[in-house]
Amino acid sequence: MAKKFKDFDKFFKEKQETKGANERPSFKMYGKVFSISSSFKAKTVVELLRMQATKDVEPSLVLDMLEGLLGKEQLNELLDNGITMEQLEDIMMWCCDQTSGDIEDDSEDGNFIEEKTPTNS
Repeated sequence: MAKKFKDFDKFFKEKQETKGANERPSFKMYGKVFSISSSFKAKTVVELLRMQATKDVEPSLVLDMLEGLLGKEQLNELLDNGITMEQLEDIMMWCCDQTSGDIEDDSEDGNFIEEKTPTNS
């Protein structure tokens, strides 16, 4: 009979080590490379789902989601550089695609380019 015990601390540690620490998605804007979190916090997703059901989206949750993906420093840098709402929405949608595992080929020539080590140049 199989054990009915699972050590998720060990499981997620091994999963993270297998995945690699430097597999964080990144994008370039204003000549700088920004890295995003590789996943959403469950609390943020659950709260979004609750709000979606009531059709009442709270701005604070959207801000929490952006800060969770980008970090406060990177979000503020984008805002200080004058990012528009449309640009921020596009970036957020791309970030959501990256965190869900759906990678879309949106390059101009149809070739997805994967940079191994992004630079800030």
